[in-house]
Amino acid sequence: MGKILNNGTMLVQCEECKQSFTLSATNGTMTFYKRYVVKESGEEIQLSYYDCPHCGKRHFVQIDDEQTKRALEESKRMFVRLAAKRHNYEQIPKKQSDKYKKAQKHLSSLRMALMTKYQCAVIVDESGSETTLRFSV
Repeated sequence: MGKILNNGTMLVQCEECKQSFTLSATNGTMTFYKRYVVKESGEEIQLSYYDCPHCGKRHFVQIDDEQTKRALEESKRMFVRLAAKRHNYEQIPKKQSDKYKKAQKHLSSLRMALMTKYQCAVIVDESGSETTLRFSV
């Protein structure tokens, strides 16, 4: 997707116009615009994207549904427990660390499956606008 720079920004290149630009980070997390869209079947998904400041091309980079949101929440809970142990200078058991890594990998695979499912799908957002999904990852 891009290259993370030392100042917490990410250098990306637009697929359309090939211009490079940076995305800023807030609290160590890349700031993307988000919007909800509703598939015709009624399934609600959340898309994370950024727009090129030069040509306006929209780059979709992540997709979530109820299943990935639950997996993300579980992963966050595990991370908080591990961070608390680290903060208290406690040793983190390998089993606990491996469980967290497995949860992260599971979340990633769920998101990749969603990207595959929705790649090139025409979706209708809350305003009624149609958009063809193409993921930039």
